[in-house]
Amino acid sequence: MFKFIKVLALAVSISACASAGVLTWSSVGLSDNNGGAFLTNAGLVTNGLNATFVLPDFSQSDFAPFPGEVDLAITATYDQPWINGIVVTLYGALLDGASVDYIQTASGSPGSPAAGNLIALPFSFTLFLNGATTVDLTTQLDLNDNGGIAGVSAVSFDILAPEPATTSIMAGGVALLALLRRSRRAAR
Repeated sequence: MFKFIKVLALAVSISACASAGVLTWSSVGLSDNNGGAFLTNAGLVTNGLNATFVLPDFSQSDFAPFPGEVDLAITATYDQPWINGIVVTLYGALLDGASVDYIQTASGSPGSPAAGNLIALPFSFTLFLNGATTVDLTTQLDLNDNGGIAGVSAVSFDILAPEPATTSIMAGGVALLALLRRSRRAAR
């Protein structure tokens, strides 16, 4: 009977953790300082743990009269407290001395805000979290063409969360260790 209970406890712990979490993307915000011209063909593509803002018209060149700015905002909500970080990747082209300034925030991240000046793209960085269920992301991008060509064509967010198989293996291993420890104590 005791062996049956051990097997049942192990099976329940594995199956409970094997169910995949559900991530939803919401509260999307998009604005620019050019009357919407930088956002004409902009869009958002989501696929599981990834959300990508596509910005095909966010570029400027030849000493534009003002730095082009785009502001993005999005919220990621996971049904489990498993959001361990966000990988942010900026795509585009910076030619002939052009650069882009960025400020990235992620609620709950000790590394937030992240900021810098980039002279080459693509560029990726990670903001870590400690098992969050919700993270609010904001991005501010400012183009500095400096007589060259500056453009950011996409901003991608990848959620760092454990795969269901990983949590299943970990839960199964923890349950097995607990059962083995209990068996050793009972044998004494």
